[in-house]
Amino acid sequence: MHIRFLTVTTALALALSALPAAAQDGAQGFAARAIVGAVYSATNSPSGNRVYVFNRLLDGRLVPDAEVPTGGAGSGDGLGNQGGVVLSRNERWLFVVNAGSHSVSVFRVQHRGLRLTDVEPSRGLRPVSITEHRGVVYVLNAGSDSIAGFRLGHDGRLRYIDGSTRALSGAGTGPAQIAFAPDGDVLMVTEKATNKITTFQVDAHGNPGLAQVFDSNGQTPFGFAFGRRGGVRIGGLRRRTGRERGLVARPGRCRTGEHHHPSAANNQSALCWLAVSPNGRVLYGTNTGSGTISAWRIGFDGELELLGNGVAGVTGGAPIDWPDRRRPHPLRPRRRHQPRAGVLRSPGRLARAHRARGRRPGANGLAIR
Repeated sequence: MHIRFLTVTTALALALSALPAAAQDGAQGFAARAIVGAVYSATNSPSGNRVYVFNRLLDGRLVPDAEVPTGGAGSGDGLGNQGGVVLSRNERWLFVVNAGSHSVSVFRVQHRGLRLTDVEPSRGLRPVSITEHRGVVYVLNAGSDSIAGFRLGHDGRLRYIDGSTRALSGAGTGPAQIAFAPDGDVLMVTEKATNKITTFQVDAHGNPGLAQVFDSNGQTPFGFAFGRRGGVRIGGLRRRTGRERGLVARPGRCRTGEHHHPSAANNQSALCWLAVSPNGRVLYGTNTGSGTISAWRIGFDGELELLGNGVAGVTGGAPIDWPDRRRPHPLRPRRRHQPRAGVLRSPGRLARAHRARGRRPGANGLAIR
């Protein structure tokens, strides 16, 4: 993916250099408008959930393209989640939770647009997060404090894995996110209300083992992201103090019951959603209370070093989601849910590239390809 993007960019640069100056301006403008990908979010509307589709342009701008019905209903309220809209690892499929109708929608990602291929019951109540690894899909049902597994067919339909439903640590856990570890052998769930982290070993057939529950070393564990060296970073809220701490854990240590290791505070408010840069060297997090983005350098030992004063970029409003993909596009819940596109600056700094318009209150989830 990166090689193809670099090749196209280089070819455009060479072609532009051969044009006269007047023609270069027009050609550069055309190249900047070239569609290189898409961004997806969901309306979460109780009268009918829909997927917002933005075309992603070469210059970082997002252009509204379509609203595609999911065949289900949203909840109309905040889900307190991460991972409500996710792409498969090969970026051929898009999964969306329908919290109001207790179902999950699957879309085939086409060259231009989406095609709905399936809507399946989530095997629980109020699904809020979803994850996929090599065709195995797991859904986190917040209303029933449970997870359920499915296998994705070549036809884009989900088939329930018999006996895959598992309970979390208890009732009223307030779960936020479910995700596979990079190698697919562990599922991890954060529980906001219990300050617990629950993991499940997953066998070669996609079947989960019994729940293993661990205490979080911080209050309200929320979104998390896996690093390239096997570690996982977990955002934690500390609403009373306004000072947030990222929690660092390794899946192997969780399995043996060892504790997580807290990182330095970022001096911002309400750190919730996290993503690791493609090269695995920088961790980014959105701070809902501060309207900012923080960045940490990830050391070879997994330890985090806060970059700067804790502000790598300013989103304004209150950013509420972040896709774990190549480019940052934080989702903001205020001012009509206008996702902002950002470009990377070294080391870990972000500069705003564009603000997309057309979002409605209540939107949830964010995925980018």
